[in-house]
Amino acid sequence: SGEKVLSSSLTINDVIYVPTFRPSDANREIGCEPDTGQARLIVLKTVSDPTTTERIVITKDLKQGGIVPKPVLIFPPTDPDNPGPVEPVIAIGTEITQPEGDFDAFQKTYWRQN
Repeated sequence: SGEKVLSSSLTINDVIYVPTFRPSDANREIGCEPDTGQARLIVLKTVSDPTTTERIVITKDLKQGGIVPKPVLIFPPTDPDNPGPVEPVIAIGTEITQPEGDFDAFQKTYWRQN
C-alpha cells in the first residue's frame, strides 16, 4: 500500500499516536496533479495485562490529505462562563481528536542525561 510514517509521533498516557501518509492508488492516472493521498492516525495502546507486550491498534482515517504534521497535545484555556474542567485535545493538522487515558493524574515528567 506504500503507507509511510513521515512525521514525528506523540506518546501520552502510555498511548502512541503515529501519523502516516498513504499515496493514492498507483494505477490511477492523475496527470500533472500532485498526489494528496490519504492521511491516517494510528493509535497504539497497551493491553492492561502487564505480562504481555501486545498492543491494541486503532486506525483513524483523517479527512485531510497529504502529509500531516506531528500530533500536538493542547490544553484549551478555561471558559470564564463555564468553570468546569477542560479536557485536552490532540491537534493533527487541521483536525482534532480526543486523547486516550485519564488526565486527572496527568503530569509533566522531565529527565536529564549526564
